[in-house]
Amino acid sequence: MRTRRRAGEHKLGVFKQMSAQGTSTGFSVQEMGSIERFLTSRTVPLIYQTDENVGVHGTGTFFEHGGRPFLVTAGHVFNGIDPSNLGVPERAGKDVSVWHFGHAKIHHPRNTDEFDVAVVELQDRDFIALVKAGWRFLSTSNVAPPNPTTEQFIVAGYPNETVKNNAGVLTPSALMQLYTGSYDGEVRDGRGEFDLLLRYSPEAGNMFGMRKATPALGGVSGAAVYSVMPSTGALWAPESILKVAGIQVSFMHSKYVRAKTWALVSHVLSLVVNAGP
Repeated sequence: MRTRRRAGEHKLGVFKQMSAQGTSTGFSVQEMGSIERFLTSRTVPLIYQTDENVGVHGTGTFFEHGGRPFLVTAGHVFNGIDPSNLGVPERAGKDVSVWHFGHAKIHHPRNTDEFDVAVVELQDRDFIALVKAGWRFLSTSNVAPPNPTTEQFIVAGYPNETVKNNAGVLTPSALMQLYTGSYDGEVRDGRGEFDLLLRYSPEAGNMFGMRKATPALGGVSGAAVYSVMPSTGALWAPESILKVAGIQVSFMHSKYVRAKTWALVSHVLSLVVNAGP
């Protein structure tokens, strides 16, 4: 990515592993490919660029609520930065431009870490048209709270340590897809009302069970957390089994990922929409 005011270069890796075998996730290879495409089109790297540096600063998800377009991410993504330097790739893929939000309004409770969510109200028509052409927006039909029997969750993003910066051109590796379950152990600073805690082990298997060290999750803050639901339709589709349950906000490597439940996000979105344009 070359540091220009409105655009730059941002290269995203492509992850494809095809085989006649099943996978360690419980999904077939074909189903895994469909899940990957679903996540890639909805997992938006947030790129922060200044005259001195450029990098992945967080992750977001485009969301429509009350007929209005938003970007949802973690609140702390905006701490200590100039929001005008934050942008998103025009689409997932290679050699794409990064665009800044233009006219936008940031809403998030600032008083405690307990409310670590932010919604960016998109108001620039050119920017909205650009990202609607390149990304898929989620809506309330994609949301469902996990129930106590939910056993599998997915967190996807582009961790900082997997992103190479070659003379201002960013080249992330393939989209990280963390398949995990609930965490019941000890938690630093306790468990908050809106917390969703998930396991994060020092190692994880790829889709065929081969083990490797897990990365630190810097850069994944704000990523959507999906609960995996039973398929009830006649035709299997990622939209029917992946439901947004929250957003990732922090982690303790080798122990857990902390997310905030989508109920908190929905509350902030409703406050904004009900306040009028």
